[in-house]
Amino acid sequence: MITAAMRFDTEAVRAHRTALATARDGMMAATDGLRIDVHWHGIARDGLDDAVAQHTAEARGIAAVIDALDAMLAEFDERMSALRDAVRTIVDGEAPAAGITLAANGIASPHGELADWFTSRLHALADDAAATDAWAAREITVAAGTAPSLRDVAAELGEVAVTAQWWSRIDADTKEDAYEDDRSLGNRDGLPHADRDRYNRRHLAEALARAERQVALIHSAREAYPSEGQWREQVEPAQTHAAALRDLTATLGPDRLLTVFDDAGRVAVSLGDPDTADAITTLVPGTGANIATMRAGIDRGQAMLDAVRTLDPSANPAVVVWYGYDAPATLVEASRGAAATAAAPLLAEFQDGLRATSPGVPLTVVGHSYGTTVIGHAASGGHVLAADDVILVASPGIGVEHPTDLRFDAVDPRDNATRIHSVTAPDDPIRFVPTVVHGPQPAQTPGWGTPLTGGDPSWWSAASHSAYWERGAPTLEAMAGVMTGRVRGDASPAA
Repeated sequence: MITAAMRFDTEAVRAHRTALATARDGMMAATDGLRIDVHWHGIARDGLDDAVAQHTAEARGIAAVIDALDAMLAEFDERMSALRDAVRTIVDGEAPAAGITLAANGIASPHGELADWFTSRLHALADDAAATDAWAAREITVAAGTAPSLRDVAAELGEVAVTAQWWSRIDADTKEDAYEDDRSLGNRDGLPHADRDRYNRRHLAEALARAERQVALIHSAREAYPSEGQWREQVEPAQTHAAALRDLTATLGPDRLLTVFDDAGRVAVSLGDPDTADAITTLVPGTGANIATMRAGIDRGQAMLDAVRTLDPSANPAVVVWYGYDAPATLVEASRGAAATAAAPLLAEFQDGLRATSPGVPLTVVGHSYGTTVIGHAASGGHVLAADDVILVASPGIGVEHPTDLRFDAVDPRDNATRIHSVTAPDDPIRFVPTVVHGPQPAQTPGWGTPLTGGDPSWWSAASHSAYWERGAPTLEAMAGVMTGRVRGDASPAA
């Protein structure tokens, strides 16, 4: 599998995707050609219309399957390409630099602890490649209809609903097989959140064990490194990663669900169960957010949850702390829109999943700092964000000029300003970000939604860019009012 990973041909996969797209477009064009607007009425015309409608529905079902296959192939290409590059880095770079020769089967020489370490890394990558290949094979099988099939429902349902239908039709053994084939199973929108949590916790435990083994291997091979500096370059990031996984594990409790976890460091933790909640809020963090800082995000989510329960003791809310994107690591990176552009489809898809699995439940999306920019990109540029209300905290700008440029699934664009709430403290340095960076700042631009107010204004004298979630902050009560649907439009109580 190591040799296969090194030789993975991304162009071949892309050629297949192009062929699928061509076939799909040709089929849909032919279907569209069946519709002829002529002045002809009668039983025969009605029969023809029924036949055209039936063939159109069948074509749409096939198109949905092709779209599912294309999405799978895109992910397969991305995952296998990353594994190929990782193998090549070890075989062609790191190992030779350390005086180690690696054979095609992953056996390293000369033998020793350092050789064993390289071998274990290659075998882990080979296992990931085999799991990815098995996952792709299963997806193709499901699409082809030989397993409990998405083809039977794809014509009528969206992707999330297809996943929900598939999950409801397979037995426990098949679900276990699905996890063995694909460790990211728990990230699939459409699965019950309790199941997502169960599989993601297993994945987290496996990732932590693997990270701790890697730290131990690096320590055991310390004497084999040419210099102390080279050893530290390996051990310090490995220790940081293992510590972050341990901390994430420690933050999880019975009332917290790990709804997203992957090996790239993307995480989401839900405080409360979205499947049973009467209101769901998604918190999107900003610059510097990563798995190592997840505890701070969870603390903010808990503060929001407590504020809602204080305002309405009968409420059953859920707050999802969504670290599901690669946030900018520095202010320089945060001055660009690239991270928000990449995050936009991820947030939009996550919210689509919440809408599909919790129909009728109000959804609020809260962004902090660069997280508001992510929200703006997820609701523009062809994306539609599933949200009833949006709260923009300390926003540097969200990438659009006017509220009507945004698209929410539950709001007429003309009414966007009544569902956009914003706040920036008077002494928050984010105010000095010029509009040329991310556009106008909602809290400082007239007509850009509803100011989020509440509490004693003198509190702001001690505020900073991260103080909005401190106990006693007026923003907490104000956010709770939006999250419970009590505040709409001009910040007056909702009808």
